[in-house]
Formats: sequence, structure tokens, C-alpha cells
Amino acid sequence: KSTKEDVYQLAYCQYKTGNFAKAIDNFKQLNILDEPLGQTATYALADCYLKTNQKDKARSAFQSAASMNYDETIKQNALYNYGKLSFEAGNTSEAIQSFEDYLEKYSNGTYVDDVNELLAAALVQTKNYDKAYRIMENLKMSSPMIKEAYQRVTYFRAVELYNDTKADEALKLCDKSLSGGTDLVITALATYLKAEIQYGKGEYDNARLNYMKFSQLATADVEKKGEASKFRAQYNTGYCYFKKKNYDDAAVYFDAATKEAETTIDQKGVKALQSDLYLRLADCNFITRNYTKAIDAYTMIVDNSWNSAEYAQFQKGIILGLQNKNAEKISAMNFLLTKFPASTYADRAMYEIAETHLDDGNYAAARTAYQSLISKYPQSELVPSAYMKTAIVDYSQGKKDLALEDYKAVVKKYPGSKEEKEAIDALKEIYVEVGRANEYFDFLKNNTNIQVSTYEQDSLTYQSAENVYNSGDCNRAIALYASYIQQF
Repeated sequence: KSTKEDVYQLAYCQYKTGNFAKAIDNFKQLNILDEPLGQTATYALADCYLKTNQKDKARSAFQSAASMNYDETIKQNALYNYGKLSFEAGNTSEAIQSFEDYLEKYSNGTYVDDVNELLAAALVQTKNYDKAYRIMENLKMSSPMIKEAYQRVTYFRAVELYNDTKADEALKLCDKSLSGGTDLVITALATYLKAEIQYGKGEYDNARLNYMKFSQLATADVEKKGEASKFRAQYNTGYCYFKKKNYDDAAVYFDAATKEAETTIDQKGVKALQSDLYLRLADCNFITRNYTKAIDAYTMIVDNSWNSAEYAQFQKGIILGLQNKNAEKISAMNFLLTKFPASTYADRAMYEIAETHLDDGNYAAARTAYQSLISKYPQSELVPSAYMKTAIVDYSQGKKDLALEDYKAVVKKYPGSKEEKEAIDALKEIYVEVGRANEYFDFLKNNTNIQVSTYEQDSLTYQSAENVYNSGDCNRAIALYASYIQQF
């Protein structure tokens, strides 16, 4: 009868001569032995399985050999191979555990470098980028696989740091990701993230250059990631110029983004940014006096009822006024009041309507619009000015008593405002003009804290009588001169 040593020697000869099928049959008789020979046979059995591409069986055999405590060299080699095969089979958690066991037990082992590389790659698969990065920082980066893994790890760790508002650390890792590696998708994404970080730090020139670089790198594979797109890069490049008050170049890139929006697969980005994109495009064209393009962009916002549609409609009206299209301006403002009656721009629209009528010399319509503003929007900051303009309209039509009441309303309702001072000056002029200086003094005494000196009262009372005299109303002038003589 053959001994276990005879079986081992036969199996070993078959193994060495490449007769793996028979070697496997013989080694299998020995791998159940819990002794040094059993460990050696099990390790050889695992290698036979590996050479015949039976990786699952090889992995199990290596695991069994690694669990025996007779030969440390075999145990070390088996543990390494078990981890490697687990990683290749997609059993990432088992691979990580075996690699960590190896590094703990064999810190100076034969496969330390290989294990570190494989461990880092496995950690990438589990998205434990922080730990993977810390391991990779101590590796030699000799193999293409580890270089590519390092490129990915540093990028994704940068994303995590950026999301944790650690911009400076994230920026450093972006630079590390861009320093090597051949994955063009990761290169593009790291470039975009770097631009985002620089933009957030207010480094608009640097951000702009990286957005432009990303636009050159952007491909369909990059945009499929959903993290960046050429559309967003064009939009953000426009904003970099916008922040630097370079509105001409900003308009160029905002316009390019509108064209990119028509074909990009980043429809999520388009949906989120399109409203603001057209708003900024319109504003840039407005500032640079390209009024036709500005109106087109504002109209796009209004027609689609996007955010800022009220503002866009108001701006359209303003531009039409600047183009001396007063009738169209009034129509645009009325459209705003009809479509958005509760708009925050409603009072301003009403005021612009009144101002336009006033410029056209249509005093009745102007007064009606000013009065509508006063009655409909009593809390508006434009109400004091509306009272002042109403007074001007009344005065210009010879309705001086109405003008006086308008100015009085300003003084009573808005003490301390700049309009109050203007209204008091206007009251003085009108009261003196119509020969009623005493009423002016009485009004100030009862409604303000202003003290009129005796000298000023003397002067204004005399001037009041003089104005009536010059107007040819001698009877009133006699009375006013007599009153002046009596008072002074």
C-alpha cells in the first residue's frame, strides 16, 4: 500500500511535468491533512487549479493553505494569492480583508508592494477614497495600473473634500490627479473641478482658463458622467468674465452656452441654468447697449415664464424707452402689470408709465398714472417722488392749489426724506408767488420743526406783495403791502 509521502511525490512529479489533471487528483487526497504535508499539497493543488484556469477552486485552495500554521512562507504566499484572486473575482471585501491581514502579519514580506497596490485598487472599488489615497501616497507608482488608480483616487477624494467645503485640500488633490495618469475622462473632470474651486475662491481668471480647457477635453463619455458638461463650462466661462465686468466677452460665452444647450446631453444642467443664462445674456447685452439682442433674450425669459420673467419684462420696457419707442414702452409696462399684478416691479412699471407720459407732454395721463401708483402701492419707495411729480404736473397746468396740496402731503407723510426738503422749497416758491407767504409760515409752524427767522419772514412777505403787484392785482397788492408795513 502506498504512503501519503508516495502519493505526494507522484503528484508533485505530475505537477512539475505539466500533467495537472492527474496531479490535482492526487493532491486532493492530501489536502485534507492538517499537517505540514497537507499544507504543502494544498498550496500545490491551488497552483494546479490556477494553471488550469479553475480560479474559484484555486482561490479556495489558497485560502485553505493560508489558514494552516506550519510553513510561514507557504502561508504568506497563499494569503497573497487568495487576496489577489478574490480581487480579480470581484469579492472586494474579502480581498481587502486578506490584504490587510497580509500587511499586518508580513510588513516586510515579499509581496508588500504588490499587496499595497491591490489594496488601493480594491478600496477604489468600495469608494473608500480617503484610505486608498493615504495608502497610495506611500507607493512607488511604478505600474500603469496604480498610476491610473491614483489618478482616479485623487480626483474622487478631491470631490469629497470639495463637498465638505475643504476647497484648498481639494485643489491640491486635483493637481495631483492632473499630474499623471492616462484616463482622459478623469483628466477632464479634474480640470472642471479645479475650475469650480477656483471660481469659488474668486480666482476668476484661473477658473476661466480651466473651464476653457475642459471645453476642449469634453467628450460624450465625459458628459455621460453627469458631473460636468461643455454647456456648463461655457456658462461658467461667461460668469468669469461677468464677475470681472467684462460684459462683451461674457455675452459671447453666454451666447455660446445657449447654442450648446440645444445639443448637449446635460439636459439636467440646461433645465437648472437656462433661465439664469438668458438673464445674464440679456443683462450683458443691455449694459453694452446691444439692445436688440437684449430684448430677444428678455423675451425668451418672459415667453417661457422662467424665473425673473417680471424683471425681464420690466427691462424690455426700459430698453424700448431708451430707443425712444415710448408707446411700445408703455405697452410693455402695462403688459407687466396685467401678467404679473403682484410683481415686485409693479410700482416701478407704473412709475415708468407716468414718467413716459410726462416726457410726451401728456399731463393728464401722467397724473393718472402717478395717482394710481400712490393709491395702489402706498408702501412703495417711489410714492414720495410720485407726489412730487404730480405737483409738477398740477403746477404746469396752472393748478397751483392742487400742487400745494401735493407738496404738503410729502412734508406730512415723509418727514426727513430728501423729497421733504424739495417739497418745502417748492411750497415756499409757490406761496410767495401767489402772495400767501403767511400760509407758508403757518404750515411750517404746524407741521415741521423748521424755525423761520424774522429776517426771512420780512423778506418773503415783502416779495409776496411785490409778486402780486407785478401781476397787476393792485387791490390785493395794497392789502399785502399794508400787512407788511403793519408786521414789519
